[in-house]
Amino acid sequence: MLLEKKETLRFQSSGKQILQELKLYGNRISSVENTGSLKELRYLQLQYNSITTLGEGLKLKNLICLRLDHNNLTEIKCSQLCGCSNLRILNISSNRLTNLQALKVLPQLEELLAASNKLKEPPDLTPCHNLKEINLSDNQLTRINGLHFMKALEVGNTSFYRLHLGRTDNGAIATDKCRWG
Repeated sequence: MLLEKKETLRFQSSGKQILQELKLYGNRISSVENTGSLKELRYLQLQYNSITTLGEGLKLKNLICLRLDHNNLTEIKCSQLCGCSNLRILNISSNRLTNLQALKVLPQLEELLAASNKLKEPPDLTPCHNLKEINLSDNQLTRINGLHFMKALEVGNTSFYRLHLGRTDNGAIATDKCRWG
């Protein structure tokens, strides 16, 4: 592992990698590169950094838990997460994300924490049929799509502004002027 310029985190292979958990929170990392050599990594904690990009993407097929909360992300592309097909827990709270389209490449996702971002439109959660917990509080959402198929959803910290459980013509959950939380 090599930390260049005290900002970019690059991983270099040095033979067989058996690392399963990596905690690098509270540093000055601004981007993450070359994760493909960490083939056995299951837990990656990068919260409380200055990450603005995931570079060419995370190629971590065994990754179960990814913490990117409290960074400076404004966008996560599908191509940056498609290598994490077994990801079950994703914490991207307290960033500056405006959309979560990349979730469609995470079919095994069980827990999504995306509070305190800049989301105005709800993410399409239909591909994430295993979701059990979602936290989208402290965003600017007025509706949520695609919850009807979730069998075991637990909605925690429901601080949605103007949320009610009515449905629109297209099946979305619409909102009115009440506040929960």
